[in-house]
Amino acid sequence: MAKPMTRNDEQPTEHTSRDKIKAIASDLVTMRGYHAVTFREIAEAIKTTRANLHYHFGTKDKLIEEVLADYVSVTTEFYRSTFTAPQISLREKMRRVREFLKARYHRFNPEGLTSHPWSLAARLRSDWEALSPQMKETMREFTSENDISVRIGIGLAINSGELREDAPQEDVALLLLNNILYAANVTRDTQSFDRLTALWEATLDAVQGAYGAQDVDRFDKPPTKTRGKSATQKGSREKDAKP
Repeated sequence: MAKPMTRNDEQPTEHTSRDKIKAIASDLVTMRGYHAVTFREIAEAIKTTRANLHYHFGTKDKLIEEVLADYVSVTTEFYRSTFTAPQISLREKMRRVREFLKARYHRFNPEGLTSHPWSLAARLRSDWEALSPQMKETMREFTSENDISVRIGIGLAINSGELREDAPQEDVALLLLNNILYAANVTRDTQSFDRLTALWEATLDAVQGAYGAQDVDRFDKPPTKTRGKSATQKGSREKDAKP
């Protein structure tokens, strides 16, 4: 499991001090949850005083509000740039998102077969009632912005011919967005990122099978190789060979 950062330099600048406090707070909340983390624990991890934390952020709520805002900003921008990118298939976009999340998973689960929490957003959802109004609003905006990005990606897939025009955008968006939003729940329950990968591939296969173009290469998935000759092909060739 990932360990929170610690401070080595004696007198960090105000900017680096705030950044380190937020980095440690983010790790601790991700690992232990909002309820369990205190200013004292954060201060001890960074080898500073609670007074210093109060000086920079005032309250625990204000600190976590900034931590969450930073997390949402980075994640939302990645999703937006990925799903709105032209000339990239929907499957490839989902693969890139999966690799982005996989890096976070392995940071907290380096052995790859554990179920330690790794998503700050997922962790805070489980502590929903304890969150401040600002944190709840940030979480709602996070979901909304990601929904928009996924819908844009689906629209591009339809416009490019990757998905048929009759593909139900609402349903496909719901499937893909939930794959993303609840990724941490899947790894928690299965203790493996491989199971999440299998779920995503199965979802994309279902979407492709129902609404995809005939050319499977558009989904960046190589066609299944034919093993041997079919009975029809074999019989046809034998017939042609007869005088």
